[in-house]
Amino acid sequence: MELGGFVRSALSDGRFGGELVLGPIASVTVRADPDALARALGNLVENALVHGPAGSPVTVSVAREGARAIITVSDAGPGPDPGDQAQLFERFWRGSEAAGRPGSGLGLSIVAAIATQLGGRVTVSGSAFTIELPAIAGVLGR
Repeated sequence: MELGGFVRSALSDGRFGGELVLGPIASVTVRADPDALARALGNLVENALVHGPAGSPVTVSVAREGARAIITVSDAGPGPDPGDQAQLFERFWRGSEAAGRPGSGLGLSIVAAIATQLGGRVTVSGSAFTIELPAIAGVLGR
């Protein structure tokens, strides 16, 4: 699957209520279940819309770094407390700042499970959540 086109298509269906901005979108090919990857991407976008600053855009970008395809979803906020990172991807865990906001504490654990299932991982740095997947060898990004 060509990841850049997939991300553009997944974000263009109008199901997200906030402002979405496409950052740089590289052409990179991965082997992935489209439904699972759409769910992981959707969970990250929804998480950024709920927990990022109200009215600020959520940016989604696609890159290739060596043999890895990178999808990054970020908002303008500070991101989760660094002290919470060990628990961030656990099922049903919600940070103290999540009180009163929608969610069940499953979204990020689902993202992590899907990334692992697809041979990758999910990481966080500040407010940027990144899914890293193996890129198909020999298929060059632009």
